Amino acid sequence: MADGQKYVVHGMRAKCSEGSMENYINTDVGHGIVYQGQPVLNANDHEKNVNLTHFGDCNSKLIYEEAKKQADEKYKTEEGDGFFSKIGKAVAKTVTKAVLDVKAVFASNKCELDTPLPWIFASRDHMIDGAPALTMESQCACKFGGIITIVPEAEEASEEESEQEEEVVEIEPNAVPLAAAASETAETGMKTKAEMAEGVTAGVAAALAGMAIAAKNKEVKENEINESSEGSISTQQLTEILVNTNHFQANAVTDSMAVELNRVLQEYNITTKQEVQMFLAATIHESRLSLSEAGWCGTETVKKYCEKYEPNTSIGKDLGNIQTGDGYKFRGAGYIQLTGRYNYQKFSEHIEIKYGYDAEIMKRGADYIITKYAWEAAGYYWNKNEINKIIQDGNDDNLDDIMIYKRVSNAINRGNADSKKDPGEWSDRQERFNEVLSAYE
Repeated sequence: MADGQKYVVHGMRAKCSEGSMENYINTDVGHGIVYQGQPVLNANDHEKNVNLTHFGDCNSKLIYEEAKKQADEKYKTEEGDGFFSKIGKAVAKTVTKAVLDVKAVFASNKCELDTPLPWIFASRDHMIDGAPALTMESQCACKFGGIITIVPEAEEASEEESEQEEEVVEIEPNAVPLAAAASETAETGMKTKAEMAEGVTAGVAAALAGMAIAAKNKEVKENEINESSEGSISTQQLTEILVNTNHFQANAVTDSMAVELNRVLQEYNITTKQEVQMFLAATIHESRLSLSEAGWCGTETVKKYCEKYEPNTSIGKDLGNIQTGDGYKFRGAGYIQLTGRYNYQKFSEHIEIKYGYDAEIMKRGADYIITKYAWEAAGYYWNKNEINKIIQDGNDDNLDDIMIYKRVSNAINRGNADSKKDPGEWSDRQERFNEVLSAYE
């Protein structure tokens, strides 16, 4: 493997864009390849508590919002008459709220690592155990918004340097005074109401200031995704597109979502601006860019709808469904909905060739696709049905963009780009396309 690339091996360090500390990357089993005396890792080495462990505290806005919600619910439960004596109840409520706010900001944001997708930017020139070898450029996305990268050896500080850095690192505004003040107040319970109110007010103000700084840092990080490539989408652009489409996920776009989207665009050669625009418009219409709706049979009503795809129906037979329950298990999933046992099996074979065998695709069906392969399934569909060629043919025929997009939509919706009929829900498809154009010109 002496080709100039630096490969990632057991015992190296990784860091998360939202974490407060570095940690080791490991493997519990070797893949048969050793580099510099240690086993080389591959793209499938992303399992929590096996390959990756926590990265300290998480600065992700998603983690904070969940912690704050839990704190608010806990406060509502604890503010009843029986929780404190009636004499000190007014004071105790204030203190309890302050302590819970402290926990929400400084305690409940510990790293809850969740990395369901393989590493990207791995070396496909060297396949190890059926998956690309990890290099120093590889990245892995956490569902809470963090991007995990490998720490270059030059960045690995000595213990002495780390201690020196700790002495000069600036802590978030009043973080320690806030925790200390709240703790002292809760323990003594003997200060006057005025003293306690003053301490709590200062502490909450400090916490809000710290939260504002963290939110600003998050915004800056999200805007740092590379926009130089013609066919790349930044977090900000993806957010704007969802805002334009009045999508309920408009305020929940993460760096990891944009990173995975861009990986799939590159992987399946969806690289011109025109191709990306049509891909985004199609995925927004087909699945509304929601991981939950990308496998949309979540309610009993829609489960009933899936019965039309059961093996005893003509549609179900055409889709290769052979067992009772296949209609629901292999329902439409992914941002362009993959449907039916036959198509899932073909996708599984495709994934095996690219990354290695993944038994969970056929074992769990749609529930697995929506969490691990939502973008990948859309890219696979786009490539398999030669949608880029349909776009190029339209350009060669001097068609305008909306007529080309109509042919793309017919290929997706009717299986025939040359259909003389309008695609299903054509007015909505046009509206989504125009909204994408306004945000991504």
